[in-house]
Amino acid sequence: MLFIFTLSSAIFAQTTTKTIKLNTEFSLFAAQKGYLKTENLNIEFVKVLEDSRCPEDVDCVWAGSAKVQIKVSKGKSVAKIFELNTNLEPNFITFQGYKIEITGLTPGIKSDSDRKSIKYSASFILRKI
Repeated sequence: MLFIFTLSSAIFAQTTTKTIKLNTEFSLFAAQKGYLKTENLNIEFVKVLEDSRCPEDVDCVWAGSAKVQIKVSKGKSVAKIFELNTNLEPNFITFQGYKIEITGLTPGIKSDSDRKSIKYSASFILRKI
């Protein structure tokens, strides 16, 4: 019974909506949503599409990049899906008067990492333009 409670708590913690603020960096887990109440804006970090970043335990000529998918909506509008890159373009999008920029992706990877089982967290900053 304790195992079920712990598992459901972990799942709930990653799927809850997080309150976010303008001009302040925030992090979301994959499948987690951020909500800017004053603007009625939702941002969801859907998933990591690609991760070719250089492993932390390897010396690389190029740092590599990761590509994430986000879903953004304002009010009752239909959500739009975007792709952002950590070290390539585009690393930001504009949406209905806002700029959403990816500022990081954790954890870093190791050469022996199973990238399919990594629990990613992406950092973003939201600005009004």
